[in-house]
Amino acid sequence: MLKGMGVSVVKERTAYRTLHHNISLTPIAKIFYKALILLLLLSCMLVFAGNKMIESKDISKLTVPAQFELPEQLGNAFIATEDKRFYHHNGLDYIAIVRATVENIKAGGVVQGGSTITQQLAKNVFLTSDRTFSRKWNEVFYAKKIERTFTKNEILKLYVSNIYYGEGAWGIEKAAKLYFDKQVDQLTLSESAMLAAVVKAPAYYSPIQNYDKAVERRNIVLKLMEREGYITHAEYVQAASEKLVIRHDIPNNQPAERVKAVS
Repeated sequence: MLKGMGVSVVKERTAYRTLHHNISLTPIAKIFYKALILLLLLSCMLVFAGNKMIESKDISKLTVPAQFELPEQLGNAFIATEDKRFYHHNGLDYIAIVRATVENIKAGGVVQGGSTITQQLAKNVFLTSDRTFSRKWNEVFYAKKIERTFTKNEILKLYVSNIYYGEGAWGIEKAAKLYFDKQVDQLTLSESAMLAAVVKAPAYYSPIQNYDKAVERRNIVLKLMEREGYITHAEYVQAASEKLVIRHDIPNNQPAERVKAVS
């Protein structure tokens, strides 16, 4: 019996050595797995360092307007125009970045941007418009911190309240009053689309300086809203045919210095 057990143990050891020999890694495989482990360690270090950078950003100057309610159509106008995947990313839209990169390469220049609404908010409030890697990295870290701190609806409120609408107007409430002499909740679909349109190039698309260009851009925003399912075709047709009634008592060439925006 003992002899039989001994033979069994020998067979098991032989089988183990055979299996171990068969699965032994080749030199190339060993290099690959070592590189993979190194890459994973490096990734963990980068994530840790990135989180440290994100948490170090001070965004205390951002305060959500307490009494300000953002009309749904107005918010949708900005989302359809500036960041259609707004509710599906965490501050960076990698799909938009890839798409913009491809389009810019094909065009041989910058024709499309990949910045999200959150990134634009970060740049407008905390950074300059310098085209440097340092500024862009800071924009990313600020955007991540903003996304961790505020809800999407709060971010949208902060965004529309901290961008320039031309003619000296910073913030949506000042812009609505300046152009239409209205409160934000009184804006029509057409007027909401116009305000979302003007931020692309406030001087060029100002309805005071270039009324026809402003209307043309407004209609593009309305078409984008229809395409994204925010309005029906009938609503698009009605709003696109609406004449923009702009205040006539606005002084031309208002300075662009920043007055206190709602924040």
